[in-house]
Amino acid sequence: MFTQKNQQISILFLTNTENSGLAAALREESGGKIVLREVCGSEEGMRILRTEAYDAVLVLHEPPARDAVKTVEALRTAGVSLPMIVLGSAPVSGMIAACGRAGAEDYVCTDAVTVEDLVWMIFRAVRCHTSQKENETLKRENTLRARREHEEAEKNIARQRRLLGSPANVPDAFREHYQALLKTYILMGTGDMTPEIRPFTKTLAAAGITASQVAALHLQVLESVLRHLGEKSCRHIVQRAEELRLEIQIHLSNEYQSEL
Repeated sequence: MFTQKNQQISILFLTNTENSGLAAALREESGGKIVLREVCGSEEGMRILRTEAYDAVLVLHEPPARDAVKTVEALRTAGVSLPMIVLGSAPVSGMIAACGRAGAEDYVCTDAVTVEDLVWMIFRAVRCHTSQKENETLKRENTLRARREHEEAEKNIARQRRLLGSPANVPDAFREHYQALLKTYILMGTGDMTPEIRPFTKTLAAAGITASQVAALHLQVLESVLRHLGEKSCRHIVQRAEELRLEIQIHLSNEYQSEL
């Protein structure tokens, strides 16, 4: 398969004749980097694609013997995702749109293109396809990683709730204030929020809020924030939330000690 380290790519050419000379021309023009196999008939081509690995497919358009548009449509319907380029003598006008709708990456008029042009069209199509596949793989991996992070965070929240038991409810005003603090804390990333945290902890102390109630408040707010994240990564948010909880509980402890 085509990679940056191994520049050789394998092409399957669905045509009406064998030994058209294109294989030799592409190999020579590409310096041996393109290896092309010619095959007659769509059925044979499909059979080969099911059992062998290729980087791209060339399809000859030579109606009525071969209608490349229908061939491309059939290959896409069968699940072939490789980049496809249609070759034919018909003018470009009209063919690009028809080939694009069928699922081909490009159409090449053989009367208006050189072998060198075709080589670079093939390389471009394969590179774009490879890049797209890599992006799709990276997206899937990131989604799975974020999902695992959410599952881990949910399990941790449930575990902490079991440890807390059933602490008394905290007024909604405290929850809203805590949520606003958390959002600011997350957005800041770094920095001292003592001027914002200290007045809040003074209010908590005045209301007789305990450390366990703060922990319950923290879990309630964190769970709400995570729920609105969807499938985005939550690792940074959970970490910042834990830092905020610890800072608030330290300030709250200091407030109670100063009252003794």
